[in-house]
Amino acid sequence: MGRSPDQIVGADDEQLFGPQAGRLKQEHGRRVMASGFAQTYEETVAPPITRAITSRRRPYHGADGQVAGLFGISRDITSQKRMEQIARDSEKAPAAGPWTA
Repeated sequence: MGRSPDQIVGADDEQLFGPQAGRLKQEHGRRVMASGFAQTYEETVAPPITRAITSRRRPYHGADGQVAGLFGISRDITSQKRMEQIARDSEKAPAAGPWTA
């Protein structure tokens, strides 16, 4: 994220990702908690560096079986997305060779 651990620990989604992306992440969290099931989201986040990420969020169930919180993990998939775009672009490009003008 381009930030030190001290800048991340204790910060909420809006502080980390900006108002728009932060609210979207909070909505995802509410959906996961309401459903009671894990969900995976693919997102693009910007501040301070634009990254493509996949986030898997899962509800935490307390001793009584009720949803008591939320936890998850996010992975940076920016390189994978770039490679996919390069592959798509190469399929569109005309083949190079001695027979082309």
